[in-house]
Amino acid sequence: MQISTLNKFFHWFLLLSILFFNGCMSLKPISAQSGASSLYETFFVGELGTQYFIKPILFKEVEKKDKIFLDFTFRYKNTVEDSAIINFSVNSTEIFKNLDSLEIINDIKNISSNKIKLMYNEKLSKKLISRFSCSILLEDICQIFKNENWHINLYIDSVKYSFYSSKKTKKTLKKVCDNLFILF
Repeated sequence: MQISTLNKFFHWFLLLSILFFNGCMSLKPISAQSGASSLYETFFVGELGTQYFIKPILFKEVEKKDKIFLDFTFRYKNTVEDSAIINFSVNSTEIFKNLDSLEIINDIKNISSNKIKLMYNEKLSKKLISRFSCSILLEDICQIFKNENWHINLYIDSVKYSFYSSKKTKKTLKKVCDNLFILF
């Protein structure tokens, strides 16, 4: 009698555990699919509208083979009036502790920020990763995505580090513009 009670308890526990873990694992956003929507994710945030996360986009430095990855997070509901958070990682043989400014330039728009916060530095293999964050007006982000020929400049004590968009990056920027920023 005692064994069957334990057996029932075990079965109920197992069933509830499976349902709980299955429910947690199925919370992946609908937008995380293949194609253009694999470049960004959307999250409904109730009265605040929708939060968008554009996954990291790669830009390369020509001479030293350094790289920078930019990702964007912002919210939108009916009008473009807020700001976007740009987080970026610099993969380099040098460590970046303080940046004077970040500049994103293309044929349509030139945006910049001098309010850059260092998030962390770490060493991965032979490269050093420096992660930063800044805020830019969402309206400016919408404009810059209309042209895929981006140049990223970082300034440290009057030294300029430049990164450019490759063919693949240009295709990525165009897909994000055509599939996400067309909505605004």
